[in-house]
Amino acid sequence: MKINNQPNGVLSSSFQGFWEWLGLFSILVLAAGLRLWGLDQNGFGNVYYAAAVRSMLMNWHNFFFASFDPVGWVTVDKPPVSLWIQTLSAKLLGFSGFSIIFPQVVEGTLSVALIYHLVRRRFDAWAAFIAALAIAVGPICVAVDRYNNTDECLMFVIILSAWAMSLAVEKANRGWLLLTMVLVGIGFNTKMMVAFIVLPTFYFLY
Repeated sequence: MKINNQPNGVLSSSFQGFWEWLGLFSILVLAAGLRLWGLDQNGFGNVYYAAAVRSMLMNWHNFFFASFDPVGWVTVDKPPVSLWIQTLSAKLLGFSGFSIIFPQVVEGTLSVALIYHLVRRRFDAWAAFIAALAIAVGPICVAVDRYNNTDECLMFVIILSAWAMSLAVEKANRGWLLLTMVLVGIGFNTKMMVAFIVLPTFYFLY
């Protein structure tokens, strides 16, 4: 007869951990499914940015300056980070509406996971599930993630900066603070000063 000497507390903790991972996985699958379902029906989304991606695929000059036109005379009205990611996706998958919108789907799904992680660090699993689910199924979140504007890339980077700032405060570490500022800078190069909306909160928190 085999005797299990493993403490009940360890078994209970493992069981709880399994259900937490399963719950998070289910929410992420739901988030990805809502964002991918019938994605082709959106065509090229914002054709202004789609044209820029097509131009940026032509050469490194157009890529670096986020050029709208093939000869590289005119840049688009946003900084290039989000468009760089879309262009890399189009380079890998071929230029299509799906390939330029797909990065926003990935960023949106990762944002759900990040929200879960940030909430779970301070609260219980149910609070983290509710927060993640709100982002996963929120109509405005789903709609933004199914388009090729720069908003989702900005949201993802800002949530990343919030994660880095939380560690900077907890550890009193300047390295994490520097990473926070770098991420906010990337946010600026995604949608300009909209990224700075978090800075007053970061300042008072730190």
